[in-house]
Amino acid sequence: MKKYEVSPVPDLIMQDGKGYNVWKVSDSAGFYLGENICRESASELLDSIVAKCSALKEQIKAGKLADSDEGAHDGAATDIFDELKKEADESLELKNGTRSLEEKLPYLIRKRTGEKIVIDRNIFKLGKDAGYVDYFVDDNPTISRSHADIIRKSDAFYVKDKGSLNHTFVDGRKLEPEKAVKLEPGSLLQLSDEVFEFLL
Repeated sequence: MKKYEVSPVPDLIMQDGKGYNVWKVSDSAGFYLGENICRESASELLDSIVAKCSALKEQIKAGKLADSDEGAHDGAATDIFDELKKEADESLELKNGTRSLEEKLPYLIRKRTGEKIVIDRNIFKLGKDAGYVDYFVDDNPTISRSHADIIRKSDAFYVKDKGSLNHTFVDGRKLEPEKAVKLEPGSLLQLSDEVFEFLL
């Protein structure tokens, strides 16, 4: 029975205008990341590591890893060790790469609560409809169901009011509905009376 499960849908992380699929494996194992990694590849990699570890365990039980008279280890066992080390190194490199990308993602700080909200999508929806938006405000009735979108473009991040009842503001300036306005690091984004700071 497998002790891991690769997530059915990848998260998308953007870096330098390119999207990377990040596959959740488990809370302890971390992520697998790469332009060309698919769910099946992540599963195959894990299956391969598990199979090789099992084979290695059986060889140890059978005493096949004991030193020979010449003092050298069995060549096949050494190959397994080498392959496992290579795959573990690749896995660690992918996981560390994911962490560095996550650290570079822009985020909002909700001023009233201090909550940090990572913007991890090309179009990040804000509002109070939990079934539709990426971040929902459940404790402020003045927020619209779909209040505003933060949009990643090649040059910067922009915010667009979605025709909200109580409006969207950037640094105190009221936005026209559906008109994208650029966000600068430190910009204050206000949905109705709820204030967020945009940071990179």
